[in-house]
Amino acid sequence: ISAMTVTACSSNNDEPEVPGGNDKNTRVDITLTAAQESALADQNEFALTLYSSISNEIKDKNIFLSPISVANVLTMISNGAEGNSYSQIAEALGGDAASTGSLNKVLLSKIASIDKTTALSISNSIWTDYSFDFKDSFKKVNEENSNAEFFKADLSSFDAVNSINSWCDKNTNGMIKQFLFAPPCCNIAFFNAIYFKGVWSRKFPKSETKVSVFYNSDGSSSSPYTMHQTSQFEYAESGETKAIKLPYGNGAFNMIIAMNKNGDVNLKDVLGKTVTFVSRKVDFKLPKFEIENTIAPKVLVNAIEKCGVSDIFDAKKSNLTGITDMNTSIGCIVQKAVVKVDETGTEAAAVTGGWDGADAGEIQLPVKFYINHPFTFVIQESSTGAILFMGKANKS
Repeated sequence: ISAMTVTACSSNNDEPEVPGGNDKNTRVDITLTAAQESALADQNEFALTLYSSISNEIKDKNIFLSPISVANVLTMISNGAEGNSYSQIAEALGGDAASTGSLNKVLLSKIASIDKTTALSISNSIWTDYSFDFKDSFKKVNEENSNAEFFKADLSSFDAVNSINSWCDKNTNGMIKQFLFAPPCCNIAFFNAIYFKGVWSRKFPKSETKVSVFYNSDGSSSSPYTMHQTSQFEYAESGETKAIKLPYGNGAFNMIIAMNKNGDVNLKDVLGKTVTFVSRKVDFKLPKFEIENTIAPKVLVNAIEKCGVSDIFDAKKSNLTGITDMNTSIGCIVQKAVVKVDETGTEAAAVTGGWDGADAGEIQLPVKFYINHPFTFVIQESSTGAILFMGKANKS
């Protein structure tokens, strides 16, 4: 299995630039084969199951996570897995190694150059204790397929904590400066960092930002600063659910925001073919918001197990002999994620860590869509629908 690993560097200007993009920054869609589309559908199903499980565990609190970051960590682990431990991860992330590897190589080769105004980087690293010996084949496949960096450290020391936190800080552009607070005290640790910064194709005028009411999921209300604009957007309605696509830059990436005043949003319908988006003039309001959360190991591992990946967490069933002859199991996976949304655009980052051991037609009036109830949002690559981040704001 190989996970998508890309780096789209940004300059010191206000808006990020991606090297290698076309000069006019014209959007170019990514074309997938039938096998690649099937693998992507499996990965997005993994993302939806992960999100559903976590949102059921965390009631009335804001949620933000990166499924693709979790997938990268599982991919690095799978590169040392054998037997059922391997097949469970392979099936969760795309069915077979060939299709998943082919998909991620296409995304890797294309995604960094599809929008010069959007910065996206996905980085992987594997840290091993000085006393731990791993197989050369394990290192080779992770370097080739996951572009993983390898580091040696005393993983029971605070020097290792500082080194790992420095790596997280660097690869999230300073958004996640401290991921670890204590040494993991393990033999091997896997880390993924993802960073995204996108500028709205149609920015919200700051002069339109006003205090407005937001009805929180616990029945209370708050008064956040709320952005406002009336523009042409891709918009959809299905029953009580309303949804909108907010494009970044040249439209290669977008944020989908969906709201149901009377209950939860069915994300599978919104992201699938059940809901049809049409171009409409929309009188749109959206609170400025920031979400920062850590998904605890128990919650995240439980969600991963619901995706069909369980053996790697069971010392009696785990088969990670592709890493080392002594075998091991994964004792902990945790993620920290943060997102900031304002009039200009979106900045988001996440770090996932896992280690062994411890735990022009008819004129229409603009449709009104004011985000003043809990809402769900997804950041995705537009042409393939690859999910980068997803979350829910239950209060503002």
